[in-house]
Amino acid sequence: MTRHLITASLISLCAFLLSAVVSFAAPVPDTGQTQSYTNTFGEDSDYSCNPHSYTDLGNGVVKDNVTGLEWQQATAPGTYTWQQAIDYCNNLSLGGKDDWRLPTIKELSTLVDSSIPYPGPTINTSYFPNTVASDYWSSTTLADNTSYAWDVYFYSGHVYYYDKALNGGYVRAVRGGQSSNNFVDNSDGTISDTSTGLMWQKATAPGTYTWEQALSYCENLTLGGHSDWRLPNRNELQSIVDYSRYNPAIDTTYFPGTVASIYWSSTTYASNTYGAWYVAFYNGHVYDYGKAGYLYVRAVRGGQCGSLGNLVISKSGNGTGIVTSTDGKIDCGSDCSELYDIGTPVTLHAAADAGSVFTGWSGGECSGTGDCTVSIDGALSVTAEFQVQTLITLSSFTSVAKAGQVILKWVTESEIDNAGFNIYRATSEYGEYIKINASLITTKGSPTQGASYEFADKDVKLWKRAYYKLEDIDLNGNSTMHGPVSAIPRLIYGLAK
Repeated sequence: MTRHLITASLISLCAFLLSAVVSFAAPVPDTGQTQSYTNTFGEDSDYSCNPHSYTDLGNGVVKDNVTGLEWQQATAPGTYTWQQAIDYCNNLSLGGKDDWRLPTIKELSTLVDSSIPYPGPTINTSYFPNTVASDYWSSTTLADNTSYAWDVYFYSGHVYYYDKALNGGYVRAVRGGQSSNNFVDNSDGTISDTSTGLMWQKATAPGTYTWEQALSYCENLTLGGHSDWRLPNRNELQSIVDYSRYNPAIDTTYFPGTVASIYWSSTTYASNTYGAWYVAFYNGHVYDYGKAGYLYVRAVRGGQCGSLGNLVISKSGNGTGIVTSTDGKIDCGSDCSELYDIGTPVTLHAAADAGSVFTGWSGGECSGTGDCTVSIDGALSVTAEFQVQTLITLSSFTSVAKAGQVILKWVTESEIDNAGFNIYRATSEYGEYIKINASLITTKGSPTQGASYEFADKDVKLWKRAYYKLEDIDLNGNSTMHGPVSAIPRLIYGLAK
């Protein structure tokens, strides 16, 4: 009898937890923009920050591999008022799930592909093929006029608001935990957001800037002991908007000097490349503005953003080519800055900075992670991408089967700039690993002293081997995966094996 009561209680508790909206840490997806629009370094395409990655689950659902959110693949039929949109999503059953909801404005905005000009739709149509180039509702109410709610216009990518009572908005439902900001004041003029892994300039930059001046200001900024600052892309800048506030729409406890005005992003407006995207910190709308205009600036760094080494191979007028490494991150050896006959093969090598890992080539004839050979046959731009390793030293990571659960334990030797840990589980060693902790596991170590950690996975299937990976994330948003380890939870005479 007692066993049945305990089982019923556990089932009720699990149902409650699953029905609740879970808050979790998540990276900010990239904008999709890869084309260069200026010779001034620091624009969106000069960095690769969590590129869009989707998986079609084959059941009418598309998973965003960056945020972990699952999206309704097809646009809901017809148009809706705001309340109708909420009701539609709350009552939706799709892919065997019934916990669908209307996305927040930040979530919906991450689906915009900023490389696509109007008439759009400004979204990856390989995964969302029937998207209408029009307004899609979000669940977020406009703070300064609650008769309106925020929407994304997939004709061009603008983020604006719409009268809740009007029946003109399209709908795409989402499911999964909602991320939220978790700011930390580093007491050195910087603010870390441990939910996204981004570090921000606390104060608004002095004065106003044209777009290219804004790029240069951030690239040349040294602050908080760091010199790798950059102008944030559109999605990153929108991530610090607080849509529950206005005038300004930001947490002024952490960003007290924010002007209730418009701030540059590094993302060019693809529909008119003389303009770039901005975020208005009066209320949070995202729009475009001419690059020659003067706007405010706040720099950013980190966020799992691969630093890009740029190599330009260009043709000169006398039938020869010249290879130039613009920032030293590509080691050309004797192949750099020399003239060659057109057609000459040139071998390029990745030269990662200390603490960095070369992750691959892109552009031109290069692909993969080894040396790359290109031919001098005209204008060619090649990029080598690096990802910074974390400075968290792990001494052990183990899994032990207990009664109806798996206990994961790990020990660190030191934790430099550690933001915390995540646990991922899969049903096979090379299968898809899904994050199972609801929130980031808080760090306990220090730069000079490690710590011991333990996590219990109680949502296991008996007699089925489960595989686990451990992710450590530093304050700059860089992460390192450890594992896998595995265990088979069993119950034999009430004892674990």
